[in-house]
Amino acid sequence: MRGNIIDIKGPKVFAIPFRFFGIILIIVGFFYIKSHPVIGLLNSVAALIVLLSYEGVVIDKKDKIIKRYTSILLLRFGKPEQYTVADHIFYVDTEKPEGKGIIKPKNRYVAYLHSSRENFLLLKDTELKTLLPNLEILGKFLNINVRKL
Repeated sequence: MRGNIIDIKGPKVFAIPFRFFGIILIIVGFFYIKSHPVIGLLNSVAALIVLLSYEGVVIDKKDKIIKRYTSILLLRFGKPEQYTVADHIFYVDTEKPEGKGIIKPKNRYVAYLHSSRENFLLLKDTELKTLLPNLEILGKFLNINVRKL
């Protein structure tokens, strides 16, 4: 958090099996650099994309701008949007009973910043114990309430 800007780094874009594959690609890339430099560099760049890509949200409190982004090789791609008034943050438990068992989605809790026009997706998490402290920090930053729906 810098002054009026808060940056919420979200989940990685690629799942763990793909990130393991990225580690293998980077190792193969290093071995190929001597004999085939172009292939080695391409493998290394592809591996870095897989390993370092993540999603996030930047909120500028002063200018009332929110930007959902995807970070690829430390470059952030996303469109900033203006929001009018943020009156509260709410989080929803997305776990649904289905048949005998419970189907657990990848991201169990979803949190939104609610404004008069729409809800901006803020972050997702599988456990409330990691989501709630982040939401409370964000609520204090924006001077708004955090509540569960």
